[in-house]
Amino acid sequence: MNFSNISKTMAPALAFGVAFAAFSRADEAGPSTLVEEFVGPEDLIVSGSVNFGVTFTDNRDRINESTERRAYEEKVASGVRNPAPPRSKVHQTAFHVGPQLTMEKEVLGRMDFRFAYSPIFTWWDEVRDGSDEFRVNHKLDARLFYELSPRTQIDLGDNFWWSGQRDIYYSEDHVWDPENENNLSNDDYFVNVARAGLRRYLGNEDWVKLSGRYSVKRYDDDEKARYSDEDEWKVRLDYMHEFTRRLSLGLLLQYTDWDRRSELTEKQLVQIGQSSGEYAPNLDLGARYLELGVQGEYDFSGHRNHILYGSTGWAHFWYEDEETDDRDFWGESNLELRLFQQRDTQLFFGGRYGHVSSETYPFSSQEDLAGYARLKQYLGRDRRLSASATVELRRRTYRLKDDMSEQARTEGYRERLLKQTGGKDEYDRDTFYFQAALNYRFTQWFTASVNYTYHDVDADVGMDYKENVFGVNGNVKFF
Repeated sequence: MNFSNISKTMAPALAFGVAFAAFSRADEAGPSTLVEEFVGPEDLIVSGSVNFGVTFTDNRDRINESTERRAYEEKVASGVRNPAPPRSKVHQTAFHVGPQLTMEKEVLGRMDFRFAYSPIFTWWDEVRDGSDEFRVNHKLDARLFYELSPRTQIDLGDNFWWSGQRDIYYSEDHVWDPENENNLSNDDYFVNVARAGLRRYLGNEDWVKLSGRYSVKRYDDDEKARYSDEDEWKVRLDYMHEFTRRLSLGLLLQYTDWDRRSELTEKQLVQIGQSSGEYAPNLDLGARYLELGVQGEYDFSGHRNHILYGSTGWAHFWYEDEETDDRDFWGESNLELRLFQQRDTQLFFGGRYGHVSSETYPFSSQEDLAGYARLKQYLGRDRRLSASATVELRRRTYRLKDDMSEQARTEGYRERLLKQTGGKDEYDRDTFYFQAALNYRFTQWFTASVNYTYHDVDADVGMDYKENVFGVNGNVKFF
């Protein structure tokens, strides 16, 4: 784990917190600073617990056996010598256990603080060649909500995840190399997301919110970092005006700056038919966009129980690569119906349309159209039992003109794609996702849950697969 990289990426979150705390002032009747509020008479609750469970998947590598077999037969028919045999689905069981330390504090609705850290130990019964049966990941979550005054609120947060597991975007897995004294032949990486928000009520009918997010992805392996490290800055300004008790309308302005390092290794350059020095700069995969939009909310009941929310806008998109043209298109659009029944039921129906710009293969820009439903239900008077479910249908459309990869500059690459799509310059990737879970709190010290997840991906070109995942989990609180 590279602690130097980690400390640098968490610095923005600390800076946000220090800045807001320095200028925080409550109303005249309460404490004058956030520090005084935090060290006040209310206790800081510290608790320890252990999470444990088992997960089973019937398709560890997310492959389609018929596609693998067809690709193998095509290689044989084309005269390829000794092609790799087609892969088969691998069933895998994973056991995990993770102690967790949690610190919490709440002050009469004015402040809500939570910090949690957990190392997660995982064992697999089926591992890839050269991989380890045992791994340790690290997870850290922190959040602070604070009411500076009756009209001003801040919300700070940071999420950190360090993983030695296989990254789904890349084929490499953790491999121990005894000849490498630095042990860099792995794809260990971490993701850190820092968030900050400031909401100000301008009056009884208006509010404005300024929020920001900084996320990074960093690999320990220097070679992998050359083409895989990512950074994203996002700043958003929201304004809403309440025209009636039920109807609110407003504006939104959002700026995003996303960048991925894109230097290819010599081996990769050879694979795409190029030759150069030991390393060569690849196409800049950075992109920025500015979105201006409108948003609205309608409260059917007037009591915040049945709410319809929608937003849409127009975005200007430009790339760091000078050979790629700027683009204008509809920004992210959302429509969501939110239903609440007292404290027991939460039901959301929604749809969204937008563009995804941070995926690797095969395009950096994709149209994203999705519909979804989410349900959470508490059962019984004591609310010990809860059930949740999520269903989502998604279609992502890829176009050759949006391909940001160096491979797209080669004629053979485009010919192969056009052959697979039947001559079309665009193709779709359809996904059906379903997740359900039951959670039961036996005592204040012990909670257990069961869950099921189903993925069905159908792609015109590239990876398509079906996967079933079952899990049983428990949590024991010991202080």
